[in-house]
Amino acid sequence: MKKILVILTICILSITGCSKGDNQSFEKYMEEGRMAVANQEYDKALNFFTLALEENKDDTDAKSLYNQTKNLVEAIDSKDKKNYTVAIQLCDVISNMESNTNIIKDAAENVKKESNELMEKAQRQDKEKEREKEKTQAKEENIKENMSND
Repeated sequence: MKKILVILTICILSITGCSKGDNQSFEKYMEEGRMAVANQEYDKALNFFTLALEENKDDTDAKSLYNQTKNLVEAIDSKDKKNYTVAIQLCDVISNMESNTNIIKDAAENVKKESNELMEKAQRQDKEKEREKEKTQAKEENIKENMSND
């Protein structure tokens, strides 16, 4: 009977020890992910949050940070590809997500602001190009009209 109790105790301790190790890994991945976000290394952060979710798939904070970071990476990529509307929409999605921290939401606000500014600049440039095109066409028509009058 004592042997069975000893074996059961060893099993329980080893299971408890493994769980504690998993929790330490989870916490390490979460901390590394947060640090990567603070350093604006969002792809790296996404990898750490993925590892954290592999350790504890039910943690709401890990899920939230993963989803926010994933959307932020996509928003930055969209902004870089001049898909400003998509970037802004993704940033709005991030802003509406529940989270225990605002670090990614703050980054998303910055990306949204940059995207809005770049979109407005691109629209101004397009309007300027259109005005220049219209001026050129008017000059060409004026030249043709003058030539036909001669």
